Amino acid sequence: MIHNIVLLLSSAFMFFSALTAVIDRSKLEGVGWLTCESPTTLPRGALWRATYIYYLSKYYELLDTFLQVREMREKSMSAAISDD
Repeated sequence: MIHNIVLLLSSAFMFFSALTAVIDRSKLEGVGWLTCESPTTLPRGALWRATYIYYLSKYYELLDTFLQVREMREKSMSAAISDD
């Protein structure tokens, strides 16, 4: 339950951070940067921060996957032992 709340809140934060950054930057530079970013653009600002948080969240989800697989194996092992 707590895991789902953490994922929900982090996803909402990333979405609204990225949306706000896209709107703000589009007002300043137009929408052309959405399809063709300049190679000299430095990684800074709200959009880069939201992207980095998204990147880190994938490690959190990978850890969750390992924990779920381990839990499934433990349950199947205990079921196999109790069947004997």
